[in-house]
Amino acid sequence: MHEFAMDIDFSLILHPHGWSTFLLNIDRKAYEIEISGALSDPFYDFTSLLLSLLNNEEEVTIKWLREPGGTKVHIVRNKIKRRLLDVKIIDFDYDLATGVISNKSELVSFEIKQKQFLTIGFYQLKKTYYLLQEKNFAKYRKSEFPYDLYDELTKRIAVDLPGL
Repeated sequence: MHEFAMDIDFSLILHPHGWSTFLLNIDRKAYEIEISGALSDPFYDFTSLLLSLLNNEEEVTIKWLREPGGTKVHIVRNKIKRRLLDVKIIDFDYDLATGVISNKSELVSFEIKQKQFLTIGFYQLKKTYYLLQEKNFAKYRKSEFPYDLYDELTKRIAVDLPGL
């Protein structure tokens, strides 16, 4: 069983020139995941993940690649308490030439309420959406954001979690 994390926060940061960082803080322990926008599409993947959770999918996985490895975020809905999500974050080595994944190791696992995860995740995307309206911030970044998918997520949030 995973630890139930009450003190949790994360940030998805869009850097210029195709890089992003996912910062995760669980009970005052920090994890930093670098993501290559050339090898992955982190904002599209994360927005899709949130939509999948809103669709009550039982299991959702995204893989974020970097040079030379990657990270897998694997979420499984608790079968008994369906509002709870079991989250595993796994680092791995990735060979770009062969596409082979090796040396998997669990970085962290935890349990979180779906509403808490959706709230934190949605506001990370919303933050980036509004920052991209600033000319200086948008330079070298605006093509990295999934505007249409974000609009779809915003509409779903308004229906499923009004007031968020």
